[in-house]
Amino acid sequence: MTYDLSKFLDKPGQPGWAGALMDEYARAAGDFCRAVEALPVTTSQKVKKSEDPDCTSIQNICVHVLLAARGYANHLLRAQDLSLPYQREISVEQINGPRAVRPMLAEFTRYTERVLAEILKLPQEQQEAIVVRVTWGLPMQIDLLIEHAIVHLLRHRRQVERW
Repeated sequence: MTYDLSKFLDKPGQPGWAGALMDEYARAAGDFCRAVEALPVTTSQKVKKSEDPDCTSIQNICVHVLLAARGYANHLLRAQDLSLPYQREISVEQINGPRAVRPMLAEFTRYTERVLAEILKLPQEQQEAIVVRVTWGLPMQIDLLIEHAIVHLLRHRRQVERW
């Protein structure tokens, strides 16, 4: 399967660890979108019982994935004590069909790409000093946060495929 990473990144194929991780993030984003887009609309609106409200429907999963994708870049900004840009609300109503997710997810992978590009301009010592404090576990360095972002998409792609 060929991957057009430019659908999710402004500069795919960049060198180094950050380029590799962002390419894989874009690939995982594409795979997630393909899984959602393969579902009939009626399936994407079907509600299932779950203890996790983020997982009661494909629409809820998509909102969760989108908020998380934006959240990773926000975590990187907060870890540097930088302010966050204005951010619009994301709701289930915006996921009005399987194809609604792709442009929003592309917006957020590009947002992460831009934030990471700015971090890479810092001296190595400053990059290594950035510690991301997350609400769901132990503090992370930049690369681990991006790896988490990739696996988050993979886990939810699998969940969508098994829906």
